[in-house]
Amino acid sequence: MHTLDQIGSYARTLCEEFPVKASIGTCAAFVGTLLGGVGMMISLLFLLLLIDFALGFCRAWRAGCVSSSKMRGGGLKFVFYFLSIVVMAAVQAATSQSTGMTIPLRDVFVAYLCVNEGLSCLEHLSYFGVPVPEKIRERLRAYRDNLCTSK
Repeated sequence: MHTLDQIGSYARTLCEEFPVKASIGTCAAFVGTLLGGVGMMISLLFLLLLIDFALGFCRAWRAGCVSSSKMRGGGLKFVFYFLSIVVMAAVQAATSQSTGMTIPLRDVFVAYLCVNEGLSCLEHLSYFGVPVPEKIRERLRAYRDNLCTSK
């Protein structure tokens, strides 16, 4: 196959199902805008949520106590995290507009959620016998608790 034929084939593949792909892309851009932009922190949080969900399922499977209500709760956590990030992005935008200063409220909140999810992942991993130093778990708990109790 010649290079031009390969490029043509690739272009045809890209154009297949164009309305569906365009709709999905538009929705993804809209969601990214609602979140205040999708940066590294949001991507990391999404990855941690997926890992936590998968590890939690594996842990329940191993213990023989898979529960559909717990799985629904884990799935709902995705929705509630999304809504809370949208709220924080809106508060950040409002405070930035009214004060003229950008205070990274959304990013601090997402960092808190990342610490919380990271701690949950480490606890699941330690259940499976992965050696997780207690000092690391204590440090993450301290970060999480300091964020919750800071005044």
